[in-house]
Amino acid sequence: MVRQNNKSKGKAGRKQDEVWEYFEKKALKSPGHFSGECKFCHMKWNRAYVRILQSHLANECVECPEQIQNYWLGYISAKDSLNDDDTASITSQESTNSKNKKRKVLNESKIASIDRALIRAFVCCGIPFSVIDSPFFRELLYQLRPNYDPPSRKKLSENLLNQEISRVNIAVKKELELSENLTLDHSIATKILAACNTIAKFFKTSHIGHNLLSECAKNLEIKGGGLKCFIKTRWTSMYEATYSIVRMKRALEEVMTKHPEKITNAVVKKILKKQLFYDQVNTLAKLLRPIKNAILMLEGDQANLADAFIQMVRLAYTIKNFKVNNLVGFQQHAIQAFNKRWEEFDISLYLLAYFLHPKFRTNGLKAGKYSLITSAAGRIWKSMGNDQNSCEDLYLQMRNSKYSERELKIMVDESLNDIEEDFEDDEPERVLVEQHEIPNHIVSVLILEDIFDIKDVPFIKDPEDDDDDSESESENEHEIDENNVDNVNPTEENDDNDYDVDALAAKYLD
Repeated sequence: MVRQNNKSKGKAGRKQDEVWEYFEKKALKSPGHFSGECKFCHMKWNRAYVRILQSHLANECVECPEQIQNYWLGYISAKDSLNDDDTASITSQESTNSKNKKRKVLNESKIASIDRALIRAFVCCGIPFSVIDSPFFRELLYQLRPNYDPPSRKKLSENLLNQEISRVNIAVKKELELSENLTLDHSIATKILAACNTIAKFFKTSHIGHNLLSECAKNLEIKGGGLKCFIKTRWTSMYEATYSIVRMKRALEEVMTKHPEKITNAVVKKILKKQLFYDQVNTLAKLLRPIKNAILMLEGDQANLADAFIQMVRLAYTIKNFKVNNLVGFQQHAIQAFNKRWEEFDISLYLLAYFLHPKFRTNGLKAGKYSLITSAAGRIWKSMGNDQNSCEDLYLQMRNSKYSERELKIMVDESLNDIEEDFEDDEPERVLVEQHEIPNHIVSVLILEDIFDIKDVPFIKDPEDDDDDSESESENEHEIDENNVDNVNPTEENDDNDYDVDALAAKYLD
């Protein structure tokens, strides 16, 4: 009986943390310590610590399944709260019993609150973590809160930082889940992105598959990296995920042809057998490219209103001209999403910025829409304290050669009369125009085309785009719409963005 009881007790010692389930571990010479390798992204640690592995799954591993990532995000972010709840009553009791002491002990919830404020200050203000060890900084904290014991540099840069990152990531996920204005919210696009992620994750986690694909890409001289995954919080990753499939298409087909038995995932094998999948991914990547370019350009510190407007027009051109045979219904969804965003723009300001750009002026502007530019310019000019004569001088410099002196005089009088009205009186007129341009029923055309003939815009094709599938429109590139009274010859314009608006506008006088 004694022997049976001994056998049933099992191995003694502390239970292994559950995080090791997702890592390959090897014992080190020192007992109780291990090296580790992530089963998803294959990142390695010579000496792996449980808290670092937990943080890796929650915040760093791009290949980690979403369900597992969410679990560890919640685990890390809740760690403080659980400790606070468990110890608050004990600490409160101890604090009550030690009233006679000179320094009262802070309860754990208060310490956690100060720790969070401290890590946010360090990160958001760009303060080096080494500052926390400075005796002068610690003296400052002591003067502010004598009973607060600041964390060490190691605790600040590891534990507290990882906990705060987890809280932020959870907040971002909740915002995305509750958001109703995500542009790419269509079943077809969602399925394509999910398929791209499934393929990418398989080849990243399978040693044999990864090696075969890399070897095929090398033999075919495919450059640009391997397959990418789409991550919700990384805005350009949507394009990178789809384009990586397009770029690696030949390598994927070669693996499927020569080594089909090595693709052990039945779902991946089924997807890669379909030519329609590649066609759909290629179409979606071409649509996402101008969105990616717009995000990167507008993140720059030199971006202006004209740049934003140009990117919107380029996106509209792409939506209108991409082939929809393999994405039935998606073009209509893209048009509605574009029109919804377009409504958020105060288009008159963007048109004025477009007009003031020396390369563009009124290229592509439809007849009767020039008044939107003059109205915006007049409002700004008058708000700066300028009189009617100076406003007329401004319009003289802006006017197109097809406007007569009499037409100009009428235009100035009408604009200034409108400007005299209060903003509230002017608003209904603007809303009325918007209601005329944006019907309440489901739209099937781009609102932008009410203002612009996008075929006549010289910058419409992004230099980075190489769309061989789109229909050629070269015969229309240099045509001038007879009904467009606002076209200007841009051949002698200066490329320098640092220009005198008055001097440049004078070039367009009779």
